[in-house]
Amino acid sequence: MDKIGTFGIFERMSQKSNKELKVAPLSNVKSACSGKNGWGSVTIAIPNKVITNFLMNPDFYVGGFVICDRKEFEKEKSLLESEE
Repeated sequence: MDKIGTFGIFERMSQKSNKELKVAPLSNVKSACSGKNGWGSVTIAIPNKVITNFLMNPDFYVGGFVICDRKEFEKEKSLLESEE
């Protein structure tokens, strides 16, 4: 059996409408700035409960900020739709 990756598990949770899967749309990005040595920072608005849980126990959550190139996303979406 193939190992199930993080995104596979997230997809399954999404299909089940699991309320513990939290997604912040890009409209929740409140600020972004370029930094030094190839790194910058982004501030994202998320519910206070998530912040509190994360500060009290960083291992409470799994995941991270996910973003991709729109052209690549649309290309994969078209391929997936043509397979259906």
